[in-house]
Amino acid sequence: MLHQLGSAELLAREPDAADHLAQALNVTRDRGTRAGIALLLGRAAVSTGRLADAREWLGAEIEQLEDTQPELAARLETYRSAAGVWHPRFAPELERDLPRLRTLAARGGAGGRSLWLLIAFRSAFDGGPPSRSSR
Repeated sequence: MLHQLGSAELLAREPDAADHLAQALNVTRDRGTRAGIALLLGRAAVSTGRLADAREWLGAEIEQLEDTQPELAARLETYRSAAGVWHPRFAPELERDLPRLRTLAARGGAGGRSLWLLIAFRSAFDGGPPSRSSR
């Protein structure tokens, strides 16, 4: 029920979507369903500016999926790492994680494209050369 409510709220751009999706994630045990909820939660959190929450909510899911489902983990990581692009408080952590993020993006196939874009954007935002973010 919370999953459906949060999904509908996300489509309607309701601010409570992230909270309801976080609650749905907490009570869901099925790994496949959790992954779908986590993707929606990442989108909801980032689109409402809840960058710190996105980092917290998605961390455990990424750890669970990184080795077995890198494409999905890369998509989730893009939402989690958005904080490092948009908020100076999280920039040092993003910089520190860049080697791991590049590896995940490379392993993530189509799901890694958005992570590659985030890495490239961060480099451009910092005034770095494009080669810094290339594969």
